[in-house]
Amino acid sequence: NRPMSNDDREKECVYSNSLPNANIEHIKDCVAALIAGLSVMVVEIVGLRDLAPALGNSIEVWSTVIGIVLLSLSIGAWIGGYVADRISEPSLIGIMLFISGTFVLVVSMTSSFISAFAAKNVESLHIAALFTSIVLYAPPVMLLGMVPILAIRKGLSDPGTFGRSVGRISFLSTFGSIVGTFASGYWLLPFVGARASFISVGTALLLFSCLYSRRLFAGTLVILVGAGIINRNWLESEEIVETRYSRLTLRIEKERETGRMVKSLRTDPFVIQSAIYLDDLDQHSKGSSNQQIRDDFLKDGYEPLVLPYTRFFRLSSYFVPNPKTVLMIGGGAFSFPRVFLDEQKNAVMDVVELDPALFEIAKSKFGLTPSDRMKVYSEDARYFLNRNQTKYDVIIVDAFTNAQVIPNHLVSKEAFATIYNALSDNGAVILNCISSFTGETSGLFYSLLSTLKDEFPKVRVFAVKTPEVGYMIQNIILVGLKNSESHALSASARERGLLAHEWHEKSERELSIIKDDLAVTDRYASSLASALKH
Repeated sequence: NRPMSNDDREKECVYSNSLPNANIEHIKDCVAALIAGLSVMVVEIVGLRDLAPALGNSIEVWSTVIGIVLLSLSIGAWIGGYVADRISEPSLIGIMLFISGTFVLVVSMTSSFISAFAAKNVESLHIAALFTSIVLYAPPVMLLGMVPILAIRKGLSDPGTFGRSVGRISFLSTFGSIVGTFASGYWLLPFVGARASFISVGTALLLFSCLYSRRLFAGTLVILVGAGIINRNWLESEEIVETRYSRLTLRIEKERETGRMVKSLRTDPFVIQSAIYLDDLDQHSKGSSNQQIRDDFLKDGYEPLVLPYTRFFRLSSYFVPNPKTVLMIGGGAFSFPRVFLDEQKNAVMDVVELDPALFEIAKSKFGLTPSDRMKVYSEDARYFLNRNQTKYDVIIVDAFTNAQVIPNHLVSKEAFATIYNALSDNGAVILNCISSFTGETSGLFYSLLSTLKDEFPKVRVFAVKTPEVGYMIQNIILVGLKNSESHALSASARERGLLAHEWHEKSERELSIIKDDLAVTDRYASSLASALKH
């Protein structure tokens, strides 16, 4: 009956860990680490999409959310190590899963309100994104970051297997993150939606926590019933459509100027991306052509294009009379391509739209009828241009990463060189941007102007609202002409009205030319977003 030596104790630990119950417990902890890693990435990626309607999806928002998630994981790991050495509660991992699952369910019910509050009341986009990320995502991610550490500490019984135990848990946690990344991008966001994804992850965490304690089962039942009742009564007043690339808001509202009802599509809270008049849509659904509708309303000054900046795209037929081939980069809800093809009977149009779901939405929600005169390419526009062999009379660039910023790789010096080569001898590129002529929010305009002038011999600029108020943020249309003398001999009344908006001011200001290797356009997102809120 000699006292047990340290070697005997270690052998006893090895023996106890070989028992079936110990093996089941270890497997359970391994699965918990995997689920925790998966959940962290779902919260991060789905969270980015969930913030887009309120804060946009600029690089500032992405950087802030990713940074807060990583910081929360680090803090969670540090706290987890401290707790693991001081608390030996067998169900501790289950408790962390239960609390984190509850937080994720709370996020599903409050994220739209908290992000909208931040967007409305916090002037700086950086601070708004920081506040929202900390409030919504830091608590659950911090708790989930504790789970692998607790699982590692719980499994450290045999010194001879320490390395394998740590490696196994670390692998499963990281592998779970990989699964969560692909699941979010390929399945959850396109087919389930942001809110439902949060609910699914929160529910999974709660249910798995029940394996650790019967008390957690009772708590899970209460939480799920309560969350179900709340979510059932919080119905969306707007139609939300989730695609692989965007979270789209479809809204019906009355236009102030005309009193006509408008259906709009938004990927950003501050700016409408595409819109159509409901009377146009109603007539179209009854089988009338756009020409018939226009004939009926012509005496009343009927205008089929809702957004004023899209009307400036009609200048394409002034700078390139009777265009035959047109490329449009950025289709949105295809409101302009539909009207353009109806007005230019001899033209054909290629539309490059990254998100294939937008073409389907345009057909089902915005009255677009497929035409053999229009081809749609669902791919990145730069990739399309690099492979293109067609010569276009006009190329229209109306693509945005969010409501404020054009993708850098579509307006760089290298991109404009590719566009220049894709144009016919008398061709023109028409570019839409949101900026101002003076002040802090004018940087984007002058960078685009400098870059365009570097490739095209003649550049003309038009202010959609007014060229007289320099500090006003508005849509600005830049036209790059391959032939500086190219334009129609005379302008129609409608074209004269658009030409009257030309910006003639001679400015000495020039900013650096945009290049592929430096994301200049993203610099201006914050100042534009803050200004647009006011």
